[in-house]
Amino acid sequence: PGPVRASLPVVLYGGAVRLSGRVAGAASGERVVLERRRHGEPGLSAFASVTTTTGGVWSVLLHPRIRTVYAARVGDARTSPVTVEVRPRVGLSVRDEAFLVKVVAARSYEGKYVVLQRLGAGGAWVTLRRAYLGRPPKHLGTDIPAGESRVRAFLPAGQAGPGYVASLSREITFER
Repeated sequence: PGPVRASLPVVLYGGAVRLSGRVAGAASGERVVLERRRHGEPGLSAFASVTTTTGGVWSVLLHPRIRTVYAARVGDARTSPVTVEVRPRVGLSVRDEAFLVKVVAARSYEGKYVVLQRLGAGGAWVTLRRAYLGRPPKHLGTDIPAGESRVRAFLPAGQAGPGYVASLSREITFER
């Protein structure tokens, strides 16, 4: 089989990635066994199969929950593996002068922190503070200037945990 391709090298937790490939010389209807190794698992194992279409082409839509290595097998021939990384989903909102942050993945983030950042006048992101997850909301301090501000939450790789990569919330704009 030809190489496995992933539509995205990194997917947001809960999001989809399309794996595809082509089996040279294969007719329509040939069986392709998909294998995966999720972070922490010892080796590749079969988890699904697909059939080829015209020209030996196949594809499948998947929703990885943690870093996953994928390969395809036709008979005894296995493709080179492809890795799909996963970013935790980071949500940020402001309510009653407090930042509310929620991080979602297939693990708990209680006790971990995000870095709250504000877009500075020069266009660079400026760190405001760390906000620990699972604690009461962080109230806006004097480090937020009066007027309109753009803020985001950054989850560093060291806080994302094994099997995940760093992540960002969407930017929010608010008036103070």
